[in-house]
Order: sequence, then structure tokens, then C-alpha cells
Amino acid sequence: ISMNVNAASVGGFLGNAMGPYLSMEMFGYVSLVPNILFVVLFSLIPESPYHYALHGDIDEAEASLKWFRREADVKAELRQLQDFVDGANTDILTKLKDFLLPGNLKNALIMFGLNVFVYASAYNTMSSYAEIVVFNSGVSVTPSIVVMALGFSTIVAGSTAVLLVDTLGRKNLLIVSSVGVAVSLAALGLHFHLLSLNFDPERLTWLPITSLLTFNIFVSYGLIPVPGTLLSEMFPANLKNLASLCIASGNAMLSFVFAKSFQPFIAAAGETIVFGSYGLVVLTAVPYVWYLIPETKGKSLLEIQRSVKQ
Repeated sequence: ISMNVNAASVGGFLGNAMGPYLSMEMFGYVSLVPNILFVVLFSLIPESPYHYALHGDIDEAEASLKWFRREADVKAELRQLQDFVDGANTDILTKLKDFLLPGNLKNALIMFGLNVFVYASAYNTMSSYAEIVVFNSGVSVTPSIVVMALGFSTIVAGSTAVLLVDTLGRKNLLIVSSVGVAVSLAALGLHFHLLSLNFDPERLTWLPITSLLTFNIFVSYGLIPVPGTLLSEMFPANLKNLASLCIASGNAMLSFVFAKSFQPFIAAAGETIVFGSYGLVVLTAVPYVWYLIPETKGKSLLEIQRSVKQ
């Protein structure tokens, strides 16, 4: 999941790099190339062992486990896998009833609450309005160049996050990420406050650029990759699709609300209040994560499910 998020950052960076120099038609043709590569390469990867086990194809599940684990003997894990997916082939009404059980519903609400902080961090809004924010900050550097640098920093941070998710743990990454994002947003709000006091924007160029860079780095370390990782771990096999659908629908709503309200919020309150408010909201993610988010580092899916039920 972390690699998938990072791949999206690479795509965004390439789009920002090519956009100013290519026509819309040529941009579309060039963008087809990685999509074609994806279709070709992804077809070479075997299906998940969970998929095969869910459909009763145990031989293929064993072969898939061997491919992913790079081990010859996976019998013990295969037995655990069969126990884990036992009863997963249920109808939609049964899945809905299971999803509404207190434990599963609680996990869904916890994930939705976490995603509120993710979108309140303004990362999706920044992706949409990055060049406008840079232009309004009055920096002496060409805004499109700053946006490309921000995209590159996201790639670097995302590549490191792949290694840190299982090393430092989900909760630690989320807490560090939330604090870093909050400080970065506060610094960006401070920059606009100084501009309102008639400070020379050229002498302050370092402040918004540094704030945006640290924002991109910290948000890529935790708030972007970790929720997706947790979503894949906190629900049993028969509810993963339903849980993903519900959470994705909530995310789409949050993305729309925060992106659509950004410019009216700026017009009504100004950048200082807007970025300061975002920073305060994200800072409250720290106690939320500390008390409500389970630590899943180093645990198998079976162990996570047992601990979540408890």
C-alpha cells in the first residue's frame, strides 16, 4: 500500500513536470505509456493466496504463498489461512449484519475518524491548489518549479515510508506525521500573517517553501500511507471489500468537502486562519491515534483480528 501511494506521487510529479511543456493531446498520449506498462506487468503477478482460498482453490493458494513468501514449505501458514477465510463466502445480507456488529462498526468509525484528520491536513487540497498557494505566498521562485520540487520531496519521503511502516510502527508514524504537518501548516499560516504586516515577501521566500517541503515530507511519512495499511488489516477477510467500499465512499465525501470549501474559506477568513485551523485540527489527531488506533506492527492478519476482537 505504501508503494502504491508512492507510485501515485511519481505520477503526480511527472504530470507536473510535463504539464507546462506539452499540449493537452500530447500529454494524454505520454500518460498512456505507464498505464500500458502497468497492465502488462501486473498481469504477471499471481493472485493473492487469500483470493484463491476464498474460492476453494487450495493448490493455487499454496503456489501463490510460495511465490510471495519465497519459501518451499508454507503448509502451516496455509492451514491458518484456510481457518481465517472459513465462512468468508457469505451473501451480502450476512456481510452487512457482520459489518454492523459492534466490533466491526467501531473499527469502521475509527478509520473514518482517522481519515477526517487525513483530509483536514489539507494534503488533497494542497495537491489541487499547490501552485495557487505558492503564487499567493509571493515567493521569488517560479511557482511551477516549486510544485515540481514538492512532488519530488513526496517521492523521496514515500520511498522511505515503505521501510518505516514496519520498523517504527503505525501509531508512531501517525503521531510524528501529525505533529510535523501541524507545525508546517502553522509556519505557512505565520508566513501569510507576516505578509499582512507588510513584510518583504522576497526576504520570506524561504519560509513558505520550507513549510511546504516539510508538509509534504511529514504527510507522506504517516497520514497518507498508514490509513490504507490499517484498513487492510483491521477487518476480517469476508468484510474487506465492504469495509473498503464504505471507507472509500467516506473519503470521497471528505475530499470533496475540503477541496470545495478551500477557496471560499480563504476568501472569508484569509490564509492565516485557514492554515492555522488546519494545523490545530491535525494536532488533535495525536490523542486520537494514541488512544484509539491499534498497533499492528509485526503481527500477522490472524493475530491482528484476534487482538481487534478483544
